[in-house]
Amino acid sequence: MSVRKTATLALLALIALSGHTGPVLASPAEKYIEHGALAVEEGNYEKAAAAFRLAAKADPESAAAFYNLGVAYQKLGMPRQAEESYLEAIRLKPDYIGSYLNLGTVMNEQGRYEEAIGILERGLALDPRNAALYYNLGNALEKLGDDARALESFQKVNELAPEFPDAWH
Repeated sequence: MSVRKTATLALLALIALSGHTGPVLASPAEKYIEHGALAVEEGNYEKAAAAFRLAAKADPESAAAFYNLGVAYQKLGMPRQAEESYLEAIRLKPDYIGSYLNLGTVMNEQGRYEEAIGILERGLALDPRNAALYYNLGNALEKLGDDARALESFQKVNELAPEFPDAWH
């Protein structure tokens, strides 16, 4: 038996003995997500979106693929596609706060303040100490003229994260 084959078998045995049940190698979806993340770092959002679409196709149950696809679409100025991607990420992983935060941002940017408030409040129900959710909520409330509730949201931001930029308008 070759040295390489022996080493490989020893590694597999060690993994089996450790109780590790996951894949040894990254799945195709994880590889596409990694490629997409690199493209985001480079500022190449079209390439990132293509990689994240492939990840979602490879694993239609990957909330990470849909969340990251939403980020790429948002950067590309494609709010409808970003919204669809975030909603799918929420369906797949309802406790991932980033999807609520970004979906609320997309809705705020489109002037859909009431819908944004609903999404952001759902996120806050899951993570009541998230300053970014309160900040976006405050912005939506302010746009609707609900200054009292907006002020409460901005005060909460200041309480939770005094270093948060633009907490006070």
